Amino acid sequence: MPQALAIISEKEPDFTSLLERGNFITRFAGGDSRNRCVTQLHALLEKLSPEAAFAAQAEWLEDVVGWLFERGHPPGRLPREHEATARLRLLLDVLDEIPERKTALRALVVEAFTHLDPVHLFTDTGVPSQASIFTEAWERATRSVLPEPPVENDAGRMLFRLFPDARSAAWFDGLSPELLHRLFTTLAVPTAHALAPMWQAMRDAALVLAVRISAAGTDEELRERTTATVHDSPFLKLPLQVRQLITEEKPDPEKNTACRECLAACRKEKARVIASLDATGISLHLVYRLDYIRTLLDRLYILLAIIAPPAGQVAEGQAFRLVQLLIRGGVRDRSLYELFGRNSRLLARRIIERAGSTGEHYISRTRAEWHQMVSSASGGGFVTGFAVLFKFLIGWAKLPVLFEGLALGSNYALSFMLMQLCGFTLATKQPSMTAATLAGSIKETEAAADLTLLVDQVVRTVRSQLAAAIGNVGMVIPTALGLDLLVKLLTGHHFLTAEYAEKVIRIHHPVTSLTVLWAALTGCFLWAASVAGGAIENWFVVTKLPHSIASIRWLRGLIGAHRAQSAARSFSSHIAGLSVGLILGFELALVPMLFSMIGIGIEVRHVTFVTGQLVYAGMTRGAFGVLHPDYLFALCSIGVVGALNFGVSFSLALAVAFRARDVRAAEQVRLLFAVGKRFRQRPLDFFRAPKDA
Repeated sequence: MPQALAIISEKEPDFTSLLERGNFITRFAGGDSRNRCVTQLHALLEKLSPEAAFAAQAEWLEDVVGWLFERGHPPGRLPREHEATARLRLLLDVLDEIPERKTALRALVVEAFTHLDPVHLFTDTGVPSQASIFTEAWERATRSVLPEPPVENDAGRMLFRLFPDARSAAWFDGLSPELLHRLFTTLAVPTAHALAPMWQAMRDAALVLAVRISAAGTDEELRERTTATVHDSPFLKLPLQVRQLITEEKPDPEKNTACRECLAACRKEKARVIASLDATGISLHLVYRLDYIRTLLDRLYILLAIIAPPAGQVAEGQAFRLVQLLIRGGVRDRSLYELFGRNSRLLARRIIERAGSTGEHYISRTRAEWHQMVSSASGGGFVTGFAVLFKFLIGWAKLPVLFEGLALGSNYALSFMLMQLCGFTLATKQPSMTAATLAGSIKETEAAADLTLLVDQVVRTVRSQLAAAIGNVGMVIPTALGLDLLVKLLTGHHFLTAEYAEKVIRIHHPVTSLTVLWAALTGCFLWAASVAGGAIENWFVVTKLPHSIASIRWLRGLIGAHRAQSAARSFSSHIAGLSVGLILGFELALVPMLFSMIGIGIEVRHVTFVTGQLVYAGMTRGAFGVLHPDYLFALCSIGVVGALNFGVSFSLALAVAFRARDVRAAEQVRLLFAVGKRFRQRPLDFFRAPKDA
């Protein structure tokens, strides 16, 4: 009987302890037993057991972090304070008032440091682990779909289980330094001999990172873009410098300085590679390798700042930064968007910059250059007049759908490519080119308070667009008139039948047809073609085709080495324009055809082709027929189509260029207001070029 009483007395709660449920709720929830936040925390603290198996301890830590992000207002929450932050403060307050639970938590932390192997955490969490971007993408896709494996001894898995999404990582990033310091103090991250495994893991990780940087930095694709020899490469020297630094218990200041200088030299070498991309071109694989090296260098720098901080610096701040970096990295390791978004930005920037360098030729500064632009665009309008005629002929041939699409695409493409070879200008090809140039100007002058020079660039761009449009439309009209008169002279009737002319007028009505939608869609096609043209030119440079063409033996034997080199240079200078013309031509013809095969009817509206078609239709109508309201409304569509072709293409190109060059929204707004102010003060500047620059 006394033994039974003893057992009962052992199970009786200690009413003097704050861990007793009633006392706990009274102290931390003001006696509100329905407060789930406090009752759940009480249950978690009761389950805390340093003697449990590590798998159970890991699950307990995961439950605690999960409790931080559950819904429900914790007591004592400050105005506008994040719920998770308020819960963390509550947890720290509770642990301060229940020392035995704090001691148990610290024992659990010591066990985690002893049990987990953090080398993989330091070397791979947040760092691309595969040699190829597509292999890395597959790895991330599978990790994001398949269940997370058990923690076992992998610290990286443990960290991801605690912070599994961007929301939790962003919350931890936003914690104040004071709260972070209090958290680390409460956990009492082990010191002395208990922390020895962690220090050794950091040293091992630093050496692994240095070896990976050395291998990536001496990759063939990088070596051929640098002037340094392999023997002098800082990438090759880095592992030795790191090894010499980390093998000593107390880092030598001279070795510390030498190691950091080697790190800086690696960064400079990487910067030289990036600077050479204008001449050597860029590939997605190269972008991936450069980002891989940058990430490894950043990680190694932080580890060395903890292992061997420079004189006068404290490692504690770097430790906080490392924890934040690892938490963010664990989330990014599962993100396909982050992988392709980060790696495509530099590639997009280089393609945009190639378009921008071409766009310089499409911006006139003086009145003489403006007239030259009109003259060049007139040649484009002349060619378009013939292209519209052939478009009608192809339509009348009643070819099978596929062959009709190919024939129309060839007609468009050949006309655009002929303009390029003859030095003519197509107005709708300009917006994407000039937008890239404008974005570059914004980035270069972003620090300047005075936007005068930048606004001048916008004004010149608008004038140039107007000049090209005037030249194209102004010449396509007399060309189509002349061709129709020639046909009437030879055959006795106009080129279009009355029935077909009425159809042309009807489908171009800006109100009763979908002309507005098709014109905007065509603007998207124009932008896409310019991007594809820039990508092809970049590929042309990456594969060194100009050199390959100049070195073809039979070509050198046929026309001579000097002429072969001239041919290669000429082809290189025209490749972007020819590519845009070829892609745009088949895009305008084949995309509507492909959509029609699945039952979706779409059309294109290109301003010069719309103008030419309406001129042919007007000639059939006659002098009095063109005064009818339906034809006059159709003529209004020329301005609508032109504005949408230019506006949509320019807007898309400018948006991509802004993103590729990291132009902030504030800078874009400043430019917009400055341009509006210039238009109010001097509107004629947007339409009339000065006599001199």
